[in-house]
Amino acid sequence: MRRYKLFKIIYGTCAVTLSVLLLFAALIATAASHLGMLPDEPYSGIGGADPPGAVETGDRLTGNEETALSLIHDPGGTYALEFYDALFYTEEGENHIKGDYTIISRDLSASNIGDMFNETPYKPDINALLEKYKPVSAQNKSITTLKATTAAPPVVEPEPLVLIIHTHGTEGYAAPGATSYSMGDLPRSTDINQNITAVGRSMRDAFVKNGIPALHCEIMHDKESYNSSYRNSLATILSYLAKYPSIKYVFDVHRDALLGDGVMTKCVCELDGTASAQVMFVVGSDAGGAKYPDWQKNLAFALSAQLLASERYPGLMRPISLRKASFNAQYAYRGLLIEVGSCANTLAEAKTAGAAIADVLSELIFQGV
Repeated sequence: MRRYKLFKIIYGTCAVTLSVLLLFAALIATAASHLGMLPDEPYSGIGGADPPGAVETGDRLTGNEETALSLIHDPGGTYALEFYDALFYTEEGENHIKGDYTIISRDLSASNIGDMFNETPYKPDINALLEKYKPVSAQNKSITTLKATTAAPPVVEPEPLVLIIHTHGTEGYAAPGATSYSMGDLPRSTDINQNITAVGRSMRDAFVKNGIPALHCEIMHDKESYNSSYRNSLATILSYLAKYPSIKYVFDVHRDALLGDGVMTKCVCELDGTASAQVMFVVGSDAGGAKYPDWQKNLAFALSAQLLASERYPGLMRPISLRKASFNAQYAYRGLLIEVGSCANTLAEAKTAGAAIADVLSELIFQGV
């Protein structure tokens, strides 16, 4: 009997210990998944419909070319998840904001060209990069003269030079007149006329108006699976590059979110009397393990745009953010992640900012920066 009781106690203790260990392992796996530390599930279509390696027909992709995902070789550095978006969105669905957040307006513009948030171990020589890739207007050429020289765009080939995509296409904006976000309010939308996709369309229109052939992909790569959004958008990028080898510039357009202590920040400025969201360039690197040896060229491009924007549109630009992850920027001649406003800005403010930054980027593209 004593042996039976002893065996029963030992068995019960082992069962409890095993249960605790399994629960702990499950929690670790869940956390790792949301932080992008685990591999994504096999590709099952962008938006649940389109195969990779497809060709463009209007705003959608169709076709059955060889899968673009076979070219992915650095998942550790390519697929990055932002803390804020993980807070609001999970594979199980959208999370509600806990409590109320008051919207406040702030000027977050960069104090100087070298003003930068740097999470990498690198210390890039900003002056050297600017000297090497300096835009024309920064070389003692007045803005008036620059505008005059670019008023009549040079003849360009009909093939597209620019691709605009949205890895997080469901990112939305605040309603006009909104003063707060409350529990149940979510800064996301699947309406392409109300979310970040509408900002990308404004940017595309500005590029075309300036004589830059541009394509705009309206696929919301996070609509079906947030954790696979960067994997899905990479498939789209590679598909477009295969179909249109003329594409040299790829811009992944997002909107930011700034919250804390019960406050959501609207980053806002004024452009020619019109309220505008502020813009931030996010530059990837190889610090996260991506095969991305030329990341400093993209940093130089961002610095050149920052410099030109400071002349053309004072107050528009926030400090550059240099990150460890690559954000798929290594696959084109130039690639940038562009944050246009925050979820506290209105769509109208974001469209104004999008058109302005496209105007700046157009001039750099003319100059071949």
